[in-house]
Amino acid sequence: MKGCGPHVVDEIEYKKLNAEMNQFYDKACEDEVKPITLEKDQLCVVFSEELKCWCRAVVKSIMYCADHYQIECFLVDYAKYTFVKSKE
Repeated sequence: MKGCGPHVVDEIEYKKLNAEMNQFYDKACEDEVKPITLEKDQLCVVFSEELKCWCRAVVKSIMYCADHYQIECFLVDYAKYTFVKSKE
């Protein structure tokens, strides 16, 4: 598995990094850490209900629907799109 640029990342190292990220955000989620602003093409981390884990993502679109925002995100490690609901 190759990373960006000259870095080479093996699968074990990637799984360890992913496990550490999930552990960090599971703990941080208790405090509901949210960005101050959210913009298209912004990098972020979202929880995927489908995958049951935290995922690195890029914001692709933000839509206001009645009483919440619907945010379309591209999950960079899974090459798939997902929607995330946010009240703020």
